[in-house]
Amino acid sequence: MMDSQSKQYQVITQESGQRGKSVIQQEDSFVHHAIHRLLVGLVIVYTFLILFGEWLILPKDETVWCKSAQFGYASVKNYPNPDTNNNPCYYERSIYLLGMSQFEADFSRRMIAAVI
Repeated sequence: MMDSQSKQYQVITQESGQRGKSVIQQEDSFVHHAIHRLLVGLVIVYTFLILFGEWLILPKDETVWCKSAQFGYASVKNYPNPDTNNNPCYYERSIYLLGMSQFEADFSRRMIAAVI
């Protein structure tokens, strides 16, 4: 038994004359490819930023992008653990890294290395 929606779909398919592809499928195909290219582009940009952004794009002078450095590292606490990163700029998100912090970029590099 065919419902009204499948009948309507058949009519669109027959009227389009596109060898079995309907107008709906063609539009979905274009949107699908556009979204796919956008997502692939974002993955490539973020992968580049994760791997090289901290060294190539992020300014070496922390006062340019870090508010804690601009105020003189007022809330820095020293811990006895030598592996602790006491720099508050390490955890501050930056527009140069498209919203990531140095900590997140470092963590992402480690995840990429673990996968490879």
